[in-house]
Amino acid sequence: MIHSAMGMGSGGEEEEEEGTSRSDDDSHQPPGRRRPRAPMRGGESGASKPRTIETLIIAKNPRLTTLIYPRATPLLPDMVRHFTGLTRLDISTPRSAHDYGLRTVKPGFLDTVAEGIASLTNLQHLDLSGKIVGPRFLGIALRGTSQLRELHLESIVNSGSYDESDEEGDGLYDQWLKGGPDVWKILEQSLAKQSRIQVLNLKDSGCVPVGAAIAISRALGRMHQMQHLCFPPLARRLAKLDCEAIASLNLLQSLDMHEANRQKGRHAFVSALERSGGLPHLHTLRLRCNRRCLYARSGLESHDACVSLVAALDWMPALQTLCLHNWNFRSWWVCNLWKGLARHCRIHSRLCRLTLEPCEIGGREGLALLAREAAAMSSLRSLCVKV
Repeated sequence: MIHSAMGMGSGGEEEEEEGTSRSDDDSHQPPGRRRPRAPMRGGESGASKPRTIETLIIAKNPRLTTLIYPRATPLLPDMVRHFTGLTRLDISTPRSAHDYGLRTVKPGFLDTVAEGIASLTNLQHLDLSGKIVGPRFLGIALRGTSQLRELHLESIVNSGSYDESDEEGDGLYDQWLKGGPDVWKILEQSLAKQSRIQVLNLKDSGCVPVGAAIAISRALGRMHQMQHLCFPPLARRLAKLDCEAIASLNLLQSLDMHEANRQKGRHAFVSALERSGGLPHLHTLRLRCNRRCLYARSGLESHDACVSLVAALDWMPALQTLCLHNWNFRSWWVCNLWKGLARHCRIHSRLCRLTLEPCEIGGREGLALLAREAAAMSSLRSLCVKV
């Protein structure tokens, strides 16, 4: 269809305009001349077609500014390098047990893609979710721009869930084990350049080596324009550093955080909030626990978590939505949390949505305790409890 339309001259357009007033008889045409054929319609055969969709994309003029293309095609590096003015690049892979996108590619392919991304100096939105890219790839890809506003790296490690803590990985984790001091330094410098970043999503990214986690946490503390952050535990031994970095993000509006990040750094988190003046713009807070916490018999951990959360809430005056996942409220100590929430509502009158899913409430007695304190939460408009 494309070649047929391009082959028409001005005479073809004239014939189409006057075709309704002329006879279908071609006897008046001079010998050897025939009326140009109408362009092919959809579904007709005979029109020349491009070999692949990639060649058609590359031939696009004017050039694209947004490219969303999840396939790990051999032409991907050419596509990325061709559109030097790209402001958004999304080559994420849909989550699937057997589809990791760049898992089985030729040696050097990832480096070529990373260098192509590094050439996109105007890039503002980058989504690599589901790609097993490794720290070296990220260090190379991010060093070419400082304009990023959004960076999505969901499930980039896929070494298993945090509950499993599989630091040896299943082969995919090897991409991260290839790092070292030089790689960690490049990764930290490349991430720290993104001082304008507003959205960072690291959901379900699994456990990375300590060197990589340190690099990411240090860089996070320099992203002072961050507004939306999803930050799972990247390494068990960095809770304090993670907490201090997150507490310094004064413009943060929504935070999705794993309780394991606070587990060894709860006091550090509250102390950092005090030093930085808190999170005055935070309106949504999600705190996730491991699923095994639902079945814990000891209430001591829940008590410590609740006490530290109440202390942290004092530095979140704009909080409107609080979501707690996999928390265990079986112990009577959790009444401190409900009372703390009621006091937060009286002082700031902002908290309007409380979601507990799934959580262990503690049977009828626990539910009655929650109901009694929820009645004192004057600003609360939505309460969701799933057990």
